[in-house]
Amino acid sequence: MSKLDRRDLIGAGGAMLLGGAATASAASAIASPPSPNDNDYWRRVAAQYDITREVVQFENGMWGMMPRPVSEAYRRHTQMVNSRNSFYARRQYDADLEKIRSHAARDLGVKVEEIAFTRGATESLMTLINGYNRLKPGDAVLYADLDYDSTQAAFQWLKAHRGVGVVTMALPEPATHQNLIDAYDAALKANPKVRLMLVTHVSHRTGLVLPVAEIVEMARTRGVDVIVDSAHAWGQLISWPSPARNGSARRWAPA
Repeated sequence: MSKLDRRDLIGAGGAMLLGGAATASAASAIASPPSPNDNDYWRRVAAQYDITREVVQFENGMWGMMPRPVSEAYRRHTQMVNSRNSFYARRQYDADLEKIRSHAARDLGVKVEEIAFTRGATESLMTLINGYNRLKPGDAVLYADLDYDSTQAAFQWLKAHRGVGVVTMALPEPATHQNLIDAYDAALKANPKVRLMLVTHVSHRTGLVLPVAEIVEMARTRGVDVIVDSAHAWGQLISWPSPARNGSARRWAPA
């Protein structure tokens, strides 16, 4: 079996940029990866957020709530762009964007030229799905019940505009590392016309973390391309750099 290469995963992800002062403040508050039972740690994390007491938030797939240092940096940068306006846009914006690309590439462990920014994860996914040009009438595409609603709709768009079949699958409950891989394997065996499938790294519905590397590797052996929705994965599965680690990101996965 050939080694999985990131260039064979068509991925879309979301990220947030922390300004220098905000980064230091947030990192000092949450400097090391937590234990799930470390109540002091999680109190320090919660203290970074200005939340309303009017409602209890159970929604986990809408806007990402900004911690206070990020919110302050966002307002500061917005004010700078608003006041400097076209001078900033024409003289400094490109240089700042390249710095952000470099930071993102470093944290993801990829080359700068592999990073392309859009206005959000949904736009990235729509661009990848609607722009996928290897399908022909009679082929099929596959997605799962926990995939994001907009991406499911985009796969249905392929049916209407590209003349392909759409295969849907339900992920197993309770889920395990192996039975998730087996579920995708069984779906591809049962539907040999599938040429493209969607895999969500971290579900916005349930928080389920899928073994995407193994699933993509298995799909590649069957000649199936994969679009990976990693919109939630970067922020939830990769801890942000802290000064104690000399700026290096530490990857950690849930138990």
